[in-house]
Amino acid sequence: MRPMLPAPVIALLLCVPACSTAPRPAAPPASRPAPGLSALVGDGLAMSFDMGTQRRNWTHARHTVLALPQGDYSDYSGLRLSVHTDRPRDDVQVTVWLREEDGSWYYAKGAVPLVDNQNSAEVRFADFSEAEWCAPSNHMDEDYVLDLSALSHIAIGVINPLGVGQVDFTVTGLELLSSPPTPTPPAKATVTGKTLSVNGHNVVPAGIFAGYAGHLPQEYRPGCQRDLYPSSYPRVPRQLFVRFDSKDLTDWRAMLAALRGQTPQYKAVADHLLTLIDEKLRPRIAAMDPARVKTRTPEEAPRELCDALNSVLRSRRLYDVRAFAGVTLPPHLARRVAGIDALNDTEVMETNRRVLEATFGAMIRPVPEHGPTEIFHIDCFGERKEPAPLLWRADWKQMLEQYGRTYAANARKAGYQAHLEFWNEPYLNWAERSRTNLQTKFFDAAEAVEGGPVRVKYRDGPGPVIPHFKWVRGSDGALKVVDETAFSYWSGRGNGWIYDQMLAAVGPAIKAENPDVQVIAGWGFRWQEDHWAAWEMLYRPTIDRNSEWIDAIHEHHYQGDTTGMNGAYEVLLAYSVTKHGKWLYCYNTETNDLIDAPARGGVDTPEKARAATQYRRMVYNLRDLIYCVKESPDKARARTMIHHEKAPAATAATFGLLKDLRGRLIETQCDDDGVWVVASVDGTDPQAMPPQPGQTLVAVVFNDHREARPVSIAVSAPQGTKFRDGVESQTFVHPDDYSIGVRSGPVKAKGTTSRTFDLALPPRTAWKVSLPLEGSVTPADQLQRTQYFSPDILATATRGRPHMTTIALDTRTLAESSRAWARLVLEDVARGEGTMQLNGRSYPLPPAYTADNVSRIVQIPLDVATLTAINELRFFVNDGNHAGYRIDMASIVLERPGR
Repeated sequence: MRPMLPAPVIALLLCVPACSTAPRPAAPPASRPAPGLSALVGDGLAMSFDMGTQRRNWTHARHTVLALPQGDYSDYSGLRLSVHTDRPRDDVQVTVWLREEDGSWYYAKGAVPLVDNQNSAEVRFADFSEAEWCAPSNHMDEDYVLDLSALSHIAIGVINPLGVGQVDFTVTGLELLSSPPTPTPPAKATVTGKTLSVNGHNVVPAGIFAGYAGHLPQEYRPGCQRDLYPSSYPRVPRQLFVRFDSKDLTDWRAMLAALRGQTPQYKAVADHLLTLIDEKLRPRIAAMDPARVKTRTPEEAPRELCDALNSVLRSRRLYDVRAFAGVTLPPHLARRVAGIDALNDTEVMETNRRVLEATFGAMIRPVPEHGPTEIFHIDCFGERKEPAPLLWRADWKQMLEQYGRTYAANARKAGYQAHLEFWNEPYLNWAERSRTNLQTKFFDAAEAVEGGPVRVKYRDGPGPVIPHFKWVRGSDGALKVVDETAFSYWSGRGNGWIYDQMLAAVGPAIKAENPDVQVIAGWGFRWQEDHWAAWEMLYRPTIDRNSEWIDAIHEHHYQGDTTGMNGAYEVLLAYSVTKHGKWLYCYNTETNDLIDAPARGGVDTPEKARAATQYRRMVYNLRDLIYCVKESPDKARARTMIHHEKAPAATAATFGLLKDLRGRLIETQCDDDGVWVVASVDGTDPQAMPPQPGQTLVAVVFNDHREARPVSIAVSAPQGTKFRDGVESQTFVHPDDYSIGVRSGPVKAKGTTSRTFDLALPPRTAWKVSLPLEGSVTPADQLQRTQYFSPDILATATRGRPHMTTIALDTRTLAESSRAWARLVLEDVARGEGTMQLNGRSYPLPPAYTADNVSRIVQIPLDVATLTAINELRFFVNDGNHAGYRIDMASIVLERPGR
């Protein structure tokens, strides 16, 4: 039996709404008096917080923590708070936190405005977010679910880093909102079977299924991998696939003896190969005695032997008619050998591997016919712990230009589109905490004057003056270098200038040599960081200075609500398309549900959260991947999970479940924004083919609610196909110990063209059905969606100051379109707060209660007939007790039948 709340007492209702001649919003739901909560504020709980006048990190918060009456709050839907202030303002709002008994915190960032003397607002429990790094104490929760049966504390205060000064208010009312039981109908979802193109992209981006430190195993069909410290030769998946390692030599001792000329039948081949082996390795091979070499395991070949074989793979002289006189090559291989001079480096390596397999027979394990699954590797040049070359070598520009030319030329010789990420996390160690770029040894101390400019000093002369770097006197009295624009632990504009100068050296050199190379710029953290300060200070200047030679932007995100990144992707594309006329792709090159200690320091993680590591990482990665396919198949090109091996159950559940979510996009629909549905046809993307032939319709449903949700999903086969029997799978978690896994079972569907599945999905659960197809999917895109952006990003709408913008549409596309949406990225929209007006027609904005660094993507259906070549949009704050909201991005999406 659940514990009961204390006996009822009349709640304090001391708030009088601000007067207004405009129509008032509809009456709020009835609330049940909550004496325990009212007693917390009494006749008024005065709060006064000095937030300072200087910019701080976004986690800057002040609050008062109060113990809640013991009880189960599950019968209530939220809180109503009433607040009085003598100083109405729209630059700060009241924040509310809730604590579970185990120490986990959740918060509602903008719970109550302070725009009037008397303010009142409702905040639903469903609107509370995990308090990432901004809780009164530990923020981590074991299950991502605010447990209303185990609340222990409430905190009321302010979270605001913008230097807003003194904030004073009095909490005059605090009560619970009742939650009358109403049956929830099942969410209705549909997989229409229609092939879909989104902004010219019609397949699931296979690169989002990837790994870093270490590589994601082939069994999960990774579309890419990431590598740090690249050489000037790109890591080419097909080349890596044919290179030798210990598992490829079934009898390495016999192979070594043959290579040393100790086996008569291979003597001529061995003599020839030894002339091709890297000269540093020849004496090692000659000195190795097969009978005496020791290895850690019987299956482990000596590294030198694999290195020697790999050193000959790129040689166009490997096959010599006289040396290989006793070897019979298959006809197709003989033809490739005969035309080897016309092959690129990758084809040469593949050919030579097959020649060695044909020559040495059972000693070498043949390369599998299917593979590799990777389309590309991300080569990351530059490590966060290394200072920028601009600071310590006078020839930094020539060095970077030479590297870029060589790397690009080698990619062209390999017949491969390389992907170069320029620098790993320069936002972090270059900056104040580690001071890698701020060490005084790089600068001319003879010119140092407190408050004066900072000049680089090379061994043979002066270097450039670094903008925004200044000499200041430290606590020890000595002069040190700081970036005057940095207000947090991450890089400011001075480091930004350094980075951009170096990128402007390597980028043009790459593009001049090989325009096909994808140059990936960025700072290695989320560009919406800290109220978009990272965008304004670092990312946007980098794009503006280097747009001509960059193809993509990279980021890292850890913990938190991953959907905020997809909103950030929308902002990036709106800016790059309207400002620079380029479609800049988004590459995540590190992510996982890890405590980002290098960035923010350690955290006192509760035992329950540690025990639930596998579950948390499964949920984190499933959410991120599925939402990325749903919202960003046209914008996201890569996502690399770091340290997959440290949570093997989570890796197996996540990437095992999604390993066939590849191929052509299929249209999906759902009437519940908290139920995410994506679908594709595996076997239709030439770059991401399955190991077995055939095509398979794959549909995935993820319940992002914090409670169980019934879902009815109707799945239709693509035009001209029928289903075969398939398999359905679902993730699960045992609540007692948070052990996880995937359960699967057969689905009878042979000969049908549609199936309906009635699901009961627990919270944060993924379900998948895989239905092999009879027949083939049409090569045409049956639906084509095109997005048109407003040039105005990161706008605000406040009382009396609406945001106004325009969006231009292609008239031919508009004439052919049958459906349209306003696609928006919003922050901090309370219920009933906002209205969008498009060409004079009004549309209410849905609520967007967003945490820090998070936004919400919303789509509002439009009548195509109301759209014109130039469309006027206005975003208003409705009358009432509202402070305003952000419109990070506005766009219109047109859908038309495929041409």
